[in-house]
Amino acid sequence: MNILLILTTFSFAFSTDLPSVKNLFSNKKYLDSNDLIQSLISEDSTNASFYHMASKINLKLDDLSLANKNINKAIELDPSNEDYRKFWSDLNDMRSNLNDAQKSFENGFIDESINAYEKIIVQYSDFALAYYNFGLIYYRTEEFDKAVDNFKKALIFNPYNDKYKQSISNIAAKLTQKGNDEYRRSEYESAINFYSKAVEYDPTFSESRFKIALIKNKLSDYEGAKLVLLDNIFYDNKHVQSYKLLGDVYTKLGDLDSSIIYYEKSVDINSNYDKGYYALGKAYYNSSNYESALIAFLDAVKVNPSYGKAYESIGSIYMIKEKYLLAIQNYKLSIENNPKSFQSHSKIASSYNFLKNYVEAKRFAKSSIDIKSKNASAYYELGLAEKGLGNKVAAKAAFENAAKDKKWRKIAKYELTLIEKGL
Repeated sequence: MNILLILTTFSFAFSTDLPSVKNLFSNKKYLDSNDLIQSLISEDSTNASFYHMASKINLKLDDLSLANKNINKAIELDPSNEDYRKFWSDLNDMRSNLNDAQKSFENGFIDESINAYEKIIVQYSDFALAYYNFGLIYYRTEEFDKAVDNFKKALIFNPYNDKYKQSISNIAAKLTQKGNDEYRRSEYESAINFYSKAVEYDPTFSESRFKIALIKNKLSDYEGAKLVLLDNIFYDNKHVQSYKLLGDVYTKLGDLDSSIIYYEKSVDINSNYDKGYYALGKAYYNSSNYESALIAFLDAVKVNPSYGKAYESIGSIYMIKEKYLLAIQNYKLSIENNPKSFQSHSKIASSYNFLKNYVEAKRFAKSSIDIKSKNASAYYELGLAEKGLGNKVAAKAAFENAAKDKKWRKIAKYELTLIEKGL
């Protein structure tokens, strides 16, 4: 009596679990239903209905081989079941039709293959693998609209197969590469068309959207670039280059407060982003927040010890603070890492002039002019150095060269007036 009760309870438990599998299956929770049916099979490997259900799940998950194996097992356990045999027959037809369509394509009969796939998806309208294979045909013929349409339908019917989404991303990547080729040729309109199509196919493909913003920024469409970048970080809130470029765009729009926010976000995401630290330092510098600027520039050279421009900016802050020896030290580091930086040569000359070390000021002013001949700031520093050394004729010549630049004309002429007065 006790044994009979146990067997009855055992059987009842399985009979109630199978409806649970079917319920999960009908709600398209194929992975959960698969886990449960496998559990049932492991407990009772003689129940044909379990294998039939497993085969249906396998089909939805696009594993035709396993679907065929499980339906054969169901028929083996229950040979007289007509439903099982019909399911096997339909599955066999499906596999045969897919093979025929694929062979047509491989043999070069593309139209024949397309016609075959069109018939398959009419007959099996919720069969994800058929849409995927159909999409591959269009992918290879570069009819990307049709390819993506089929991949997206495959994804609807089986969202658990990563290759369907990856296939869409692959097309987006291919179009992005085409856009990059156009960008390198400065064919910006054509490049944007490719990038836009990539984003249309895969809105999460942040690289294409970023490139659109890059072009808009290059063409001085700062508002347009800003909108694209804000959209990009909505889809990919870790795209560090988008935050950096947003900072650049806001700087050009005159909104330094916003630029600082986005530069800070870029280095929060990537603490080794030297360009992010440098841009942040420039924004703080232009906001006259020299302490914060100095911290950012120091972070930049900590990450990248050969960052010449950052050393130059550090030197400029020390100049403002009238710490001329520290300024010189950093200008020399700038020159060490970027010998052709005429600005650093000129600025180090200025530091030496403040220290009244006119010999060194003259040396660096001349080296700056050697790098760039039309260099008003260097001529002005050279004039101060020559004046400090008592070389009035050389000083006058240097200030006259500086006065050719309208930015330096007023102060250079002032110095010329002093020389004329013998001061």
